[in-house]
Amino acid sequence: MKKIKSQGYKKLKKAQFGPGPQNLDENGLEDPHAGWMDESPNDQDKCSCGSGLEKYPLEDARGIFVAYVCEKCENKVKAGYRSDIFEDGNYHADEQIEPEEEIGGDWQDAKPGNWW
Repeated sequence: MKKIKSQGYKKLKKAQFGPGPQNLDENGLEDPHAGWMDESPNDQDKCSCGSGLEKYPLEDARGIFVAYVCEKCENKVKAGYRSDIFEDGNYHADEQIEPEEEIGGDWQDAKPGNWW
């Protein structure tokens, strides 16, 4: 004997689990690739503040990365930091700031067999 589920069950299931997959292909099967190209590849270059402007790295006076900003949000982001870190390369820091080491040696001539 085949059981028929009531409309009440379907409503309960829909309320608990949502309407179900919205990205179905022509056969009614879920399409895992649906929507993967909705964003333009250039969207990754947009600022996360929502302005839609191109982002760029904000660095302090020593060249240390602070955040990605755009023309619209740069001043707002800077306002969250001490102003001297953007003006004076010798600003006071509570911890030692060591210069980054230059990549040296023959790394450009490295061969896969010599990696480790």
